[in-house]
Amino acid sequence: MNMSRFIKIGIIVLVFTFLFLAFPYPVSAQEASDIKIAKTDIDDYPKVNIYLDFKEDSELGLLDLSEENFGVFENDEEINLTSVERIASVPEPIGVVLVLDTSGSMKGEPIEDAGSAASLFMDEMRAIDEFAVVGFADSITIYSSFTSNRKNLRDSISQIVAEGETSLFDGIIIALDQFKKREKIKHRYLIVLSDGTDTVSKLTVQDVIDKAQKEDVTIYSIALMSYDFNPTDIGNISRSANGELFIAANSKELKELYKFISRRIRNQYKISYTSLWPNTDFINVKIVVEKSELTSSIRTS
Repeated sequence: MNMSRFIKIGIIVLVFTFLFLAFPYPVSAQEASDIKIAKTDIDDYPKVNIYLDFKEDSELGLLDLSEENFGVFENDEEINLTSVERIASVPEPIGVVLVLDTSGSMKGEPIEDAGSAASLFMDEMRAIDEFAVVGFADSITIYSSFTSNRKNLRDSISQIVAEGETSLFDGIIIALDQFKKREKIKHRYLIVLSDGTDTVSKLTVQDVIDKAQKEDVTIYSIALMSYDFNPTDIGNISRSANGELFIAANSKELKELYKFISRRIRNQYKISYTSLWPNTDFINVKIVVEKSELTSSIRTS
């Protein structure tokens, strides 16, 4: 494929919410987008795959959507969609590396709760999905390479001991490297949990961001708050890798956060179509999502 032919994502969203009986008070139009473009796949251009995600407070994100609820226009001309699928129904494994802070500050209840939350996350996902487990402290430990065997994964997590410093950036880099061993996994995610700022890594925030973008991996991060933890770095990493940062006030909140991230991953939509402009370098694209009295439109180019 000629790499000069690309789709550079920029989002301009107009969301209309109409009043109906379930809402006793008027609801104004939202200025910020409640829809995210999680990923655009043009490796087989003119075949295009766009992955849509919804923000936490999106009403559309709570609905069960089908192909008839989506419309795609290129240069104002409507496209016949090949398919629209929820990621959870796509017969392809989702790959997730669970990246856990195993430094000394996680000792005791925090690491125990983290292990329980990671196990719950795997239970929430599908049987075909695969997971790897990486821990970071003074050094990096690969507790499990990619597998769908839940028992082996739980056994690996149970072996984790919390001690030492925090090599957060090095840990994320090693976690990203795990996808080299499973290159057939198309849907790639990291969930990074840490309660502290990096103290001993040889690599930098920018190294992590560059590699995540190169490997096309979405990174969700959970900051387990402590008195000296500044989550700025981990937040920047997640946002640069199409993910989000979540804050846990204490380790008892981890299970709900991991469950929420599982739903976010499974509830993404994959829109597939063939472009009408295979020999054009620049295309204006409009995506419309509509159901009941809710309509969102996204313009990209």
